[in-house]
Amino acid sequence: MKEQLQQLVYEIDPGDKVELNSRFGSTSLAHKCLLLVPAIAGAILHAPLYGLAKLIVQSFFSDTDHHDSVMLGILLLTYPAYIALIAVLAWITFAPLYAIILLLALRLPRTLM
Repeated sequence: MKEQLQQLVYEIDPGDKVELNSRFGSTSLAHKCLLLVPAIAGAILHAPLYGLAKLIVQSFFSDTDHHDSVMLGILLLTYPAYIALIAVLAWITFAPLYAIILLLALRLPRTLM
């Protein structure tokens, strides 16, 4: 069993960039720049939910060792309602087509994983 697990684990020295790039490849600057715009949009879009959850966790659960689990639980339970709220606001503010596109865009990263 141990031998099977050792075949699945790569042991690379921290300073060995050549081995790291040969095993996992590197990302081009164009690809990083292309992904920068949706990454910033996602960070801005999810900041209110994350900030509120973090405020609740720090207020009520900061003295426990399980604050990260509570944070995950809060985000897991409130995320669908948050996405529905964003979709309704997009539906009212812009047009139904934009709300559908927004829902698909928010769902897309999870389907690609």
